[in-house]
Amino acid sequence: MMTFESWPVILKLSFLLAPFVVVLSGVAINAHMALTRDYEIAISSITSSPFLEQMKVVWGGRNLRSRCLLVGTIGGIIIFSRYHVRRGLLNPNEVRDFPAFLKRKMKISFVLTTVGCLWMLIDYLLIKR
Repeated sequence: MMTFESWPVILKLSFLLAPFVVVLSGVAINAHMALTRDYEIAISSITSSPFLEQMKVVWGGRNLRSRCLLVGTIGGIIIFSRYHVRRGLLNPNEVRDFPAFLKRKMKISFVLTTVGCLWMLIDYLLIKR
């Protein structure tokens, strides 16, 4: 069986750096939404979620970090909207009326970040072994 140590150096380097590139791409999309008009659209589109309203007060949305956290929270609410609607934490009309372009950006950001993190875990397990 071929071990990680026997791989060519360029392949090892690529395999180790690629998940960081994938994760940072997802984070960059999230930051872009937080810094543009997309942020205001997303914040004003979801008003029935008590958790989001509480997080708006806690994080404030004044700096990049808090805006990114709020965009990520909205992304989680939108991506897992069936769960929130079923529990009565979200109005189904708000999910339906949420802008499609923002929903797509949030899903892409979530997928890139999740895939990159899982890839890092695989890297770790492969190297540790």
